[in-house]
Amino acid sequence: MFRPDLDDIPALGSETSSLDNTVENGNYRVKLWRDKSGIRSPPSTFCTWFKQYQIGLSLGSLLLLILMFTCLPYYDNVSGTYTRGRDDLAFIFSGVVLFTALRAISMIYLLEPLARLCGVHKKLMVRFTEQGWLVIHHSLFWTTGMYINYNSEYWMDLDGVWSGFPERTMTGLTKGYYLLQLAFWLQQIVVVNFEKRRKDYSQMLTHHLITSVLLATSYSYYQTKVGNVILCLVDIVDVLFAFAKLLKYLGFQYACDVAFCVFLASWLVARHGLYLLVCWSIFTILPTVMPYGCYDTISGNRLSEFPADGGNEIMREVLQAFRDPGGPVCFNSRIGWAFLGLLVGLQVLMLIWLGMILKVAYKVFQGEGADDTRSDSEESGYGTSDHEGDCYGAQAGNPKVIRQFVASREKVHIEQAENQGLHLRQQKRSAR
Repeated sequence: MFRPDLDDIPALGSETSSLDNTVENGNYRVKLWRDKSGIRSPPSTFCTWFKQYQIGLSLGSLLLLILMFTCLPYYDNVSGTYTRGRDDLAFIFSGVVLFTALRAISMIYLLEPLARLCGVHKKLMVRFTEQGWLVIHHSLFWTTGMYINYNSEYWMDLDGVWSGFPERTMTGLTKGYYLLQLAFWLQQIVVVNFEKRRKDYSQMLTHHLITSVLLATSYSYYQTKVGNVILCLVDIVDVLFAFAKLLKYLGFQYACDVAFCVFLASWLVARHGLYLLVCWSIFTILPTVMPYGCYDTISGNRLSEFPADGGNEIMREVLQAFRDPGGPVCFNSRIGWAFLGLLVGLQVLMLIWLGMILKVAYKVFQGEGADDTRSDSEESGYGTSDHEGDCYGAQAGNPKVIRQFVASREKVHIEQAENQGLHLRQQKRSAR
């Protein structure tokens, strides 16, 4: 999201100004906005506005959506299972709203007080709450995903992951889990643009976009089984990484180093071992278990009256569940390569991050302690820069605090501006 450079905006209509844009009071630091009239006012950007009212907006929208959709759509009373359809889009949107509210509530009313209780430095407060929220989310969804995986027919069986296409029905737990995972990553696209940007912002945004596309298309194309497997592999790594950072913020350096080593091992095994094994199964297992062709989505039988190679359409077939529910769906080589390309794209991003992780690992083995190299631009050593100006900062969007700052400094700013104007007039007189 575009953020104007407040230091480049002159005050009181002058071409240049020596006035500081930052107002400080006690432990808080807030940057003020100068409008064209020259009057300093609180930040009016969408980022601050959204942060200030996100809980109310989210809860209000969520209540409306709950009235519209009191349960998961497309329930089959006969089989007790669920199918897919266009109304799932509204449920996904409600999930995005839900996560926005839960994130804000957890950070402000649970994790922030916990951070104060544990003595976390105020400069690390925002990062602590962000990572705490990720620990909560990923732990819950990894546990749910593992429960679904363990109780499925494809547990520890790559052949079972690809068999049964197209598997049109699913349990309510599987459907809710998958749609909420998609909603979370869509919401993360918004979050990554509101958080203070790290060095790997472009990689993070690309990762969230690819992940969202993979989740959406695998859901609509009856591939939730392989999606569940991959989510289980990556979620546990995210839990360990966020937990290691929490230990760092709490000052437990030795425990952080140990957690980082466990995280590194899990990263290598899950993301560069088992993940690539799933990708390799697309070449070795998929062609035999799920041959090219067209299938009846009701019976699962292969249809002989359609092209044997499944044609050459991609999006038409991937979106069949929304376009023509109950109609035939085809699988062809172009679809397989499209999914593989997205999975390889994620692997490339993970290799880039692996390089950063190995730098941290080198520091750990040298006895320097684990540190997040992605955050050097904003928080060298996790705590040498101000986060109070962050859009999700603890107090940056608090209107009471901003009014207090403006009231306490506005008189000083006016006097400084008048003195500056007087000085300029005196210089002009001297020049004459």
